Amino acid sequence: MGEQLNYEELLENYQWLKEKDKKVVISPDIDGFLCGLLVSYYLGWEIVGLYDGGDLLIEGKNEWKECVFIDMEIYREEVCSIGNHLLLYNKNKKPKSWVKFRNCINPNNLRNFDKVHDFKNKYPFGTIHFLICLLSKMDVPVDISKEAIGIILFADGVFKSIMNYPENCIDWLSWLKAKELSFFNRFSETSISDIVHRLQRIFGELNLRFGKLPLKNITQDTYEELSNKLLNLLDQLSDWTGWKLKQNCWKVLNFNNLCNPVIIKRKRAEKINNSKYQKILNTRDIISFSFPTSSRLEYSIAKNKRL
Repeated sequence: MGEQLNYEELLENYQWLKEKDKKVVISPDIDGFLCGLLVSYYLGWEIVGLYDGGDLLIEGKNEWKECVFIDMEIYREEVCSIGNHLLLYNKNKKPKSWVKFRNCINPNNLRNFDKVHDFKNKYPFGTIHFLICLLSKMDVPVDISKEAIGIILFADGVFKSIMNYPENCIDWLSWLKAKELSFFNRFSETSISDIVHRLQRIFGELNLRFGKLPLKNITQDTYEELSNKLLNLLDQLSDWTGWKLKQNCWKVLNFNNLCNPVIIKRKRAEKINNSKYQKILNTRDIISFSFPTSSRLEYSIAKNKRL
C-alpha cells in the first residue's frame, strides 16, 4: 500500500464496508464493544455475536460465516473481518493459503508486516482506532467528544503504546494519515494531565473486570446476570463516547437467545519457525490465529456442530 494507506483503493477492494444491514460478531472486550457501538450507531449494523478465540456465541437464527467479524481476523475466504493482530510469519515465504484473508482488513497485512522482520514495528493501536479512520474516510461524520478521549486511549492499552513506543506510534499515525482526519484535532488539543485524569476515572469506574466479558461456562442461571452486566457496560461506554446505544441493534444482549454454532479448540504453539507455522495454517478447520508474542502463535480450530 506504499508509505501511506490508500483509502480509496482499500474502500474499492472491500465494498462490503459500504453495505447496509450487516450482521456483526465482535470480541467481548473494550475494543470490541467500542467497535460495536461505532458501527451500530453510525452504520446501523446489528451485533449478533461474540467471539474471543475460544468461544463463539451467536444469535440462533444467524449463520456465523455470513457475519462480519470485528476485532478478530477470520481465516476463511468467504468471511469478512477487521482486526489489528500480527498474523504473518515471514513475508518472503507467504503461505499459498493466504488468499483466505481476501476479505480481511488488517493494518499489518496491508503493510505486509510480519513476525520475522517487523514484530517491533507492528500496529500499536486497537481495532477501534483503525475503524474510526476507515469510517471517517467513508464520509461518516464520526464525532469524538472530549469525554471519549480517555476510553478510546484505554482500548487495547493504547496509552501504554504511546508512552513506551512513541516513534512506532508516530509512524503508524503517518501511514493512517490521521492528522488529515478531523477527529485527530480532539486528541492533539488535549493535555497529558487531562488524559491522565480521564484514565484514572476509567480505572475507577469501568464496569468490567480486566476489560473483558467471560464467555465460558455460561448457564441458564447466569444469562440474566451477563445481560445486565453487558447492558450496564454499554451504557457506560455510550455515555463516555456519545455514541448512542441502539438496543435494537444489540441482539447479543439477549444471552438466552445465543448458541454455540461450532465447537472451538484453542491451541498455542511455542518457538514458531516457518515450517511449523505453515503446518499449522494448513490444519483443517483453522478459523483464526495471531502472534501475541514474538515466540508464540495462538490459533483456533472450529468443528462444525450445527446440523
